[in-house]
Amino acid sequence: MENSVLIVCVDPDRLAAYQRLLSPSFQVVVPAASFADATEALGASPQRVLVCETRLREFHGLHLALWTRVHYVDVRTVLIGEPD
Repeated sequence: MENSVLIVCVDPDRLAAYQRLLSPSFQVVVPAASFADATEALGASPQRVLVCETRLREFHGLHLALWTRVHYVDVRTVLIGEPD
């Protein structure tokens, strides 16, 4: 597993901003705009770190964090977003 991060955000402008912020720290930055995109990206190539917003339209970021933990135990997860 290379030094890689998967960023999940439904807002394209924020997703691009996260990519710019994290690209100096990771060899590979993979963007995803939904829960489905994220699970597909993880299946194609598990990332070292998952950075996910809490709000993913029909899903919550915790759903993705738990799903990732079950399927890819070595992936570290960071949830970001506004407090409820």
